[in-house]
Amino acid sequence: MESITAFLDFFATFINDLGNYVFIPIIFLILMKIVGRSWGESIQCAMKVGIGFIALSMAVNLMIDQVSPAITGLTERFGSSLDAIDVGGAATAVMGFGSSMGAIIIPLCVGINILMLVLKLTDCVNVDVFNLHQNASMGAIVYAFSGNFLYGVLTAGLFHVWALVAADLGADQNEKFFHLPKGVSISHPVANTYLIFAYPFNWLFDHIPGIRNINITPESVQKRLGILGDPTIIGFILGI
Repeated sequence: MESITAFLDFFATFINDLGNYVFIPIIFLILMKIVGRSWGESIQCAMKVGIGFIALSMAVNLMIDQVSPAITGLTERFGSSLDAIDVGGAATAVMGFGSSMGAIIIPLCVGINILMLVLKLTDCVNVDVFNLHQNASMGAIVYAFSGNFLYGVLTAGLFHVWALVAADLGADQNEKFFHLPKGVSISHPVANTYLIFAYPFNWLFDHIPGIRNINITPESVQKRLGILGDPTIIGFILGI
């Protein structure tokens, strides 16, 4: 076990030294060749991934520079001690794919998906490569706190197992609510985490007289409140 951990730590250091702007495109180049694409197409795809990743990092940094003064102003105006900035999923993607975990997350999750399909533990074929940054982020956080790269890998892998299982569990409801084609589901790991709460609460509300007949939708709220129910107006009021 110690030798495995030492090798993984060495691998993590190697990835960090190389830089994920280089390493992740290499991973995509290898994947493109595995699925039988030409060298020209594979290189072009890998370069676009690298360019996109750099552009995403630049966009996030620019957004932080622009949002920080507004957040500071809000905290001073309302006397809040909360000065953290929620920069959304784009920053999470940069953090996840930019970590040492990000370099291995794609082959790791593809391997897990194939294994679970072979063992008939899932019916889901995950093609949502971008959102694997969530698995990488989760693994990177565990690695940062534990100092053990293997623990981070296991965490990221188990998070993907949950995403695939949850995609199967929520397939019927996703088809019905989002009007998806038959056989299409959502393998977004963080979104699917809410299934743990959605199913029990939905069952509970369906069994409470009166509440089960309430049907509130964004459209009905906007119709009742008029212009005040419009998300743009709500955001403007909060901004003031």
